[in-house]
Formats: sequence, C-alpha cells, structure tokens
Amino acid sequence: MLNALIALIISTQPAFAFGPLCHRYMKNQLEVDAIRTVARNLEYSTEELCTMNRILNVQITHTQLPDENQSPVPHTWLTLHYNEYSCQYFVRDSDKIVTKKNCYNTF
Repeated sequence: MLNALIALIISTQPAFAFGPLCHRYMKNQLEVDAIRTVARNLEYSTEELCTMNRILNVQITHTQLPDENQSPVPHTWLTLHYNEYSCQYFVRDSDKIVTKKNCYNTF
C-alpha cells in the first residue's frame, strides 16, 4: 500500500509543479516549452507562474507569424489573463524565443 502511494505521488509530481492554471497543457510539449519560456522571461518559476493568484487564466493557441521575408514561422501564442488586462507572448517553436509580446487593457 505504501509503495502504491509513493508511486502515485511521484507520478503526479509534474502536475503539481504546473499548477491548476497550466495543468491542461502538460500533454503538449510545445505548450509546456512556451509556459517555461514565458515564466523564465518574467523571472518566475513555472510553478510560481501556474499558481499565481492574480492570473485568472492561461490561454494557449498555435499560430504563425511572418518573418522578415514574409514566410510563416510557427509560434505558440500564450496569453496571461489578469483581472484588468491581458498579456500576450509569442514563443517561436523552433528555438523557444519570445519574438513578440504586448499587454492590453480588457476594459
């Protein structure tokens, strides 16, 4: 019984690290990488970002942004929704770099 409990705790540990805001994205590696990249850029741990009380929702979409030659480049578009504003981060899939970001008022 104890071994089963330990196995359960170990197997669910990554879910706790991602917290309730990000848990649904754990099965997609591009989305996991985008969350980690944005957390690092904001100087938070992934766990801090995904459990932050002031963030109401994390939304992730896949999109393409044009490069300097107008060729489409795959990005993971992560939006953090706060009470009065939202911030968008576009993480280039190939190298996990935030190439564009902006925040806007939601009122």
